[in-house]
Amino acid sequence: ISQEPFKADDGTIVYPNEENYKSTVYYNFINRVVKYVCEVYKNAKFLTLAYLYAFPCPKIKVDERVAIGLCPIDINEHLIYRKDTSSKVIHMFDNMQRWCDKTVDVFLYAYWQSVRNGYPRPLAKNVQENLKDFKQMGVRHLIPEGFLDESNAKGVSEWFDLNEMYVWQMNKLFWNVNIDLDLLTEKYCRLVYGKAKDDMIEFYRLIQKGWDI
Repeated sequence: ISQEPFKADDGTIVYPNEENYKSTVYYNFINRVVKYVCEVYKNAKFLTLAYLYAFPCPKIKVDERVAIGLCPIDINEHLIYRKDTSSKVIHMFDNMQRWCDKTVDVFLYAYWQSVRNGYPRPLAKNVQENLKDFKQMGVRHLIPEGFLDESNAKGVSEWFDLNEMYVWQMNKLFWNVNIDLDLLTEKYCRLVYGKAKDDMIEFYRLIQKGWDI
């Protein structure tokens, strides 16, 4: 890692002790790539992920032909992001807002469906509120990463068995963020569990209660 100040192509200087030092170097390189490629392919569009060292909003302007995929990590899924008062999440939101203010084409690369655990993860309620917040901030698109339902070594499918309803609900939210989750829960339990519908609605209510902080 260089210990020297970096001078971007537009004359902006960033120093190694600044949080967006690496991201400024990175997006300066991206801008060069865009300029080079567009000399031949005039209407080319580009996409890159604001991830890890590239997550902090850089000091320079990013070419308008580049879509920025925000990848927030190290977050507490038990909480709606805007209600998480931890310094790292507040800082994350600050950087995301800077990106939305700086760049026209911003999308969210979300990991809500990509963590396998041996227990239910009732994320849909918090995802709904997060999506509303991101829309208000100016996030225009969504790429939800997720796993296929695969069986374990014993041939037992555990991921969807425990989380199928939540995955289904989240996919509904991606199309309509204002959809009624209680009605979706009732519909799911009625169609999947039949006569056990009321018992399963109570089961999911207790799971949600245990998950919420």
